[in-house]
Amino acid sequence: TGSASSGGHQSPPSTGCTELFLTSSEQGKSMDDLLKHMGDGYLVNSVMGAHTANPSSGDFSVTTSSILKVEGGEIVGSLKQAGFSGNLAKALNGAVVLGADVRRQGSYSSGSMHLPDVLMMDGLRINPA
Repeated sequence: TGSASSGGHQSPPSTGCTELFLTSSEQGKSMDDLLKHMGDGYLVNSVMGAHTANPSSGDFSVTTSSILKVEGGEIVGSLKQAGFSGNLAKALNGAVVLGADVRRQGSYSSGSMHLPDVLMMDGLRINPA
């Protein structure tokens, strides 16, 4: 379904989200369990530029200065900076494992998430600087 929001009666509506909750029928995993489940990959703690994502297609390309390299379920080092890109719709359509620290803040929920199928198959890309 589509959603629209407006800043008031003087501005046109645009795509927006008012109720986004990530839930699972399975119990959330601890950070250690998420890392073990991931195996090899990257742990991205924060991104810059999320506001530049394409709301119609779901494509995004952001930078991060807080990224850790994971091998065999263990954190083995960090990268100074990297680009992170992909498609949010494809990522959320794949296997998503939620962490046990899901928090609800107003109209949004957040917490640790791991997208294993996307990292292996659908091409979320990490581009080290």
